[in-house]
Amino acid sequence: MDKRLLLGSLIALVSASSFAMNVTLSRMAYDAGSNIHALNVSRTLFFLICLVLWLRITGQPMGLPSRARLASLGLGLLLCVEMYSLLGAIIFMPVGLVIVVMFCYPLMIAAWSWIRGVEQPTVVALIAMLAAFAGIVLALGGTADALDWRGVALGFCAALGMVGLLLVGARVMAAHDNRVVMLHMTVMAGAVMIVLLVTLTDLAWPQGAVGWFAFVGSCLLYVVATICLFTALNMIGPLRTAIIDNSSPIWAVFFSYLLLGEVLTVTQTIGAALVVAALIVLQLAQRRRTRSLPSGAAAAVDGQG
Repeated sequence: MDKRLLLGSLIALVSASSFAMNVTLSRMAYDAGSNIHALNVSRTLFFLICLVLWLRITGQPMGLPSRARLASLGLGLLLCVEMYSLLGAIIFMPVGLVIVVMFCYPLMIAAWSWIRGVEQPTVVALIAMLAAFAGIVLALGGTADALDWRGVALGFCAALGMVGLLLVGARVMAAHDNRVVMLHMTVMAGAVMIVLLVTLTDLAWPQGAVGWFAFVGSCLLYVVATICLFTALNMIGPLRTAIIDNSSPIWAVFFSYLLLGEVLTVTQTIGAALVVAALIVLQLAQRRRTRSLPSGAAAAVDGQG
C-alpha cells in the first residue's frame, strides 16, 4: 500500500475515533459537574488559539474577501447550532445513539442532491438509503429509559447543522484556505457563545481529577479530530476520508460502554452497524455515479457533498 494512502487512512481513523472519544468525555465532564456552556466556550477558544498559531507558523494570511468573510461568519452560526445540539443531545440520551442519529447527515446531503437534480439516485443508492433509515429505526428502538425525544430532536438538529456546514462550507473552502475559513467561523462561534454567557448562561466547571481529565481531554480531542479530518481530506481525498469517518458511531458505542457503562441492546447494535455499512455503500455508489458524469455535472455533484 502507498505510504501516503496508509498514513492518510490512519489519520482519518484518528479523526473518527477522536471525535467519538471527545463526545464521550463530554458526558463524563457533565457527570462531574460541568455544563455545555463551559465545554463549548473552552473548546472554541482553544481551537481558535490553535488556528491562529497554525496560520502564524505557516505564514498564511488570515484575511478573506468580504463575500467569503460574510459566508464564513454565517458558517460560524451553523457551527454553534451543531455544537450545542450535539453536546445537548448527550444530556438526554446515550452517546452511541446520539452519534448514530447525527450520522444521518450524509443521507440528508444525498437526498438534497437528488431533490436539486444535480444527481439521479441509482438503485444501489436507494437501497442503501432505505437500509440506513432502517438501521436508525432499529437503533432508536430501545428501552424507554434509553431514549428521550429531546435527545433525538437535538441529534437531528446537529445533523442539520452538519448539512449546512458541509454544503455551504464546501463552496467557500473550494476557493480559500480551509484554515482561514475555519478561523472566521470560530471567531463568530466564540462571539455568539460569549454573548450567551454574558446574557443567559453561566459556566460550570467539573469537580475532581477525573472530571478535569474528561473536560480537558474533550477540548484537546475536539481539536485533534478537526485537524486530522482536514489533513486526511488533503492526503487521501473525500471518499476514503468519509468512509473511515463513518466508523465514528461504532467508536462512540465502544467508548461509551468502556467509560460510561452505556450498553446498547442487540437490536440497537445491529441498527448502528447497519447505518455505518449503508453509509459506506451509499458513498461508494455516489462516487461511481460522479465519475460517470460529464465533468461539469460531476463538479456540481461534488460541490453538494
